[in-house]
Amino acid sequence: GLTTAVGVSNFSKDQMIEASEICSRLGIKLSANQVKFSLLDRSNEKNGLLSAAEALDVAVVAYSPLAGGKLTSSGAAKNPKDDKLAELLKLMEFVGVVNGGKSISQVALNWLVRKGALPIPSARSAEQAREHAGAMGWSLDDNEMSLLEEKLEYLGW
Repeated sequence: GLTTAVGVSNFSKDQMIEASEICSRLGIKLSANQVKFSLLDRSNEKNGLLSAAEALDVAVVAYSPLAGGKLTSSGAAKNPKDDKLAELLKLMEFVGVVNGGKSISQVALNWLVRKGALPIPSARSAEQAREHAGAMGWSLDDNEMSLLEEKLEYLGW
């Protein structure tokens, strides 16, 4: 009787639904499913996990939300031969400028929040933590979300 909610990690859509049903029968809430999710890895959006989580009122906690550093201002420098990534980062940089000088990583994190996920980016310094916090308090508009998603589709992500 001490447990009122649980979270899971890397459950598929079907596993999450089953876990939610089991928890419900026991009077426990399935509260979160931690999965890999970013602009560069949208598999959990495309396979229906994100919409199922919303229907079940299960928070999607997005780990690796900056795709291992690829979705940062230094991402293109770390991956100089990746023209597709450079093209996406250029668009994200533009979207950040339009939104008051937000960084590429702030745009990436805000995109996840708009998708209904709770990103958990790593921070190796107080400066990085402050930058990540700058993804909050503003919101990409519907046109910017569409623009980013159209670019992702065009680039094959």
